[in-house]
Amino acid sequence: MNPKNTPAPPRPHRSTRHARGAASRLGRWIAVAGAAVTAFAIAAVPVGSATAVTTELPTYRIAQQVAPPGTETAGVAVDSARGLVYVAGRRSSAVWVYDAASLSLVATVPVPNQPYNIAVGPTGYVYVSQYTDTASAGSLSVIDPDTRAVVDTLPAGTAPVGVTVSPDGDLLYVGSTTGVNVYDLADPAAPAALPAIPVAGVERVTVSPDGATLYATKSSANTVSVIDAATGALLDTWTGLSAAHQVALSPDDTRAYVSVQLGTTFPVVDLTAGPSEGAPSASVPLSSTYYQSQDAALGSLFVTQPFADGGSLGIIDSRSGTLSQSLAGVTGAYYTATDPTTHSTFVTSINYGSAVLTKVVPVGPTVTTQPVRQTVSEGETATFTADADGTSPMTVQWQSSTDAVTWTDIAGATTGTYTTPPTALGQSVTLYRAVFTDPVGTAATVAAAVIVTPIPVAVTTDPADATVAIGDAAEFAAAANGSAPIAVQWQTSADDGATWTDIAGATDPAYTTPETTAEQSEDLFRAVFTGPGAGNQAITAAATLTVTTAPAAAPTTPTPPSTPATPATPSSPVPSTDAAQSGDRLAETGSTALAGLFGLGALLTLAGLVLTSRRRRSGTVEH
Repeated sequence: MNPKNTPAPPRPHRSTRHARGAASRLGRWIAVAGAAVTAFAIAAVPVGSATAVTTELPTYRIAQQVAPPGTETAGVAVDSARGLVYVAGRRSSAVWVYDAASLSLVATVPVPNQPYNIAVGPTGYVYVSQYTDTASAGSLSVIDPDTRAVVDTLPAGTAPVGVTVSPDGDLLYVGSTTGVNVYDLADPAAPAALPAIPVAGVERVTVSPDGATLYATKSSANTVSVIDAATGALLDTWTGLSAAHQVALSPDDTRAYVSVQLGTTFPVVDLTAGPSEGAPSASVPLSSTYYQSQDAALGSLFVTQPFADGGSLGIIDSRSGTLSQSLAGVTGAYYTATDPTTHSTFVTSINYGSAVLTKVVPVGPTVTTQPVRQTVSEGETATFTADADGTSPMTVQWQSSTDAVTWTDIAGATTGTYTTPPTALGQSVTLYRAVFTDPVGTAATVAAAVIVTPIPVAVTTDPADATVAIGDAAEFAAAANGSAPIAVQWQTSADDGATWTDIAGATDPAYTTPETTAEQSEDLFRAVFTGPGAGNQAITAAATLTVTTAPAAAPTTPTPPSTPATPATPSSPVPSTDAAQSGDRLAETGSTALAGLFGLGALLTLAGLVLTSRRRRSGTVEH
């Protein structure tokens, strides 16, 4: 986001000397208001729309590979409730128990014969098929999950292989060359044998979600038998499936996927079309496929290919029948089992003499767009955008933190874009991130900061020139706006602005001088405003103080003429001399002239003082 900072108003032109004789004016202080906090503004751009691309299936990777203690492995099964993985040690007459999280070996359970396939019942009991060769009678062993010991062993026909627990956990099916063996699991520790279904040569049985239909692969016959589970009646036969090993059903039970060891493609059968006589309706480009497992919650179907690239795992979207990924490096990929809780898949190897157990995991959400640090002015909003690829459905939650350790969910911030409320200086620096969550896991973006900078201080009112008489006080006022708090300091200059001096205590928007003197005439005054942050300062234009002389004294009221005296009785004239008359006129004339001289002297003295003051300011001294 490009921060939309409001530009500061242009500074008025500053002059160091204003015209004299301007009338005295008073300024007013304009208060500076802070920004108000408003409601959240969240852009409505949902994750999974144009800003969040998701894939139908997650991407998978190999998480770990270990070498079991024996020379050969076969079947594998998962107990998700206990976090355990059971692996058949074919030539070791043992079942190895691994910790599902770490793939560390936690137990070895001896069994009576060579174990081949494994299934885990709903209560955790483990059922293991065992046979020596295709012509010998085999057995079914039951392992107690707590004691990790065999607690029962039952006959299971000739060469029993596949072991399947019905979706409801009530029945157990074991395919053999002599038929499909069926067991009642009412007592999971002691399965009770029921009448076998007389369909010979069955390797493995798949049960429909409702338990009504069985799909039995007959590898040697290149067919799949569709059987009524209640009656054992044959409903259909799919043919032309070269060395069919296993059938998997789509989550909606509309497609059947058939792994065929000798097939050049991976057949898909439409189950909604009625009896098909084995005609696949589609295929997936995977060749020489063996066994399958499925994560129904994610729609992921895993198909092993032991001899493709030394071992590969085909990953198909079972809902659409499309290939999502071919994961190479799964050594000798043979049997497979998937944990529906952790979505991890475990694969044994077909290699004799170098057994390998591989753990495959889905990759959680992958962040594709990281939020970027924002710098905004106080009162502005900041907008962050993030995006991720992942498995649908995927959600996003924005979080904030002030220490990068403790994160708090932001209420309502659940889209790919988040806009903060108007910012305040106090929240700098706040960190933001988005956390994406899909059925596989979570992924958090990097933390992006919002840096809140103060609104620059800007002068809104300059002080005006002032003209006062000697002895009067002058008043100046100025104003500025910006982020609070804003401090003010008045300054004065007596050298035409060359140097400025702070006026002690003059820290209000309005300043009143002490009584002025003639020497202060032409002094300059200005206000310096300082806001939060380094260098955040604005200075007003300079105002000129003009000090005029005191007004002239008012004239005195003339004395009214006196009443004429009554004429005296004539008497003998007194002779007057010229000298006396001359002296009287001299006295009158001297008194008037002397008063005029005193007045003129006072005016000249005041003018001299003003002239001396001006020359002092200009630095000129006259001798």
